Amino acid sequence: MSRTAQRPASSPERAVPRLAPDAVASRGPDGALRLSAPLHRRGLHRWLARVARSPERITVELDALGAWTVEHLDGRSLESLADDLARQFKLSTREARVALGQFVQSLVARRLVRLDMDAA
Repeated sequence: MSRTAQRPASSPERAVPRLAPDAVASRGPDGALRLSAPLHRRGLHRWLARVARSPERITVELDALGAWTVEHLDGRSLESLADDLARQFKLSTREARVALGQFVQSLVARRLVRLDMDAA
């Protein structure tokens, strides 16, 4: 594919990251941004978690780059977010795309963010 050719509509760069419906963003007393969501356990895992008194929510404290990203989950594609991230933090486009991709992937794995692939 040439550099001038358009990416297919299903390209991961065109995916739109959004906070999961049950995820909550909040600022701690220290000003740090935190994301949290309920843990979805079933069967034996639910029982073991209750017996062990495990937390019912997952909470992640974000650094400056993560906080900026979450604050800008406003319907833009990963590609657009990466370009803005590169400008904001003075990164190369490649660095921003890799960092954003890994960060979003970790939030998706924790069910704090979802990716909508139907972006225009």
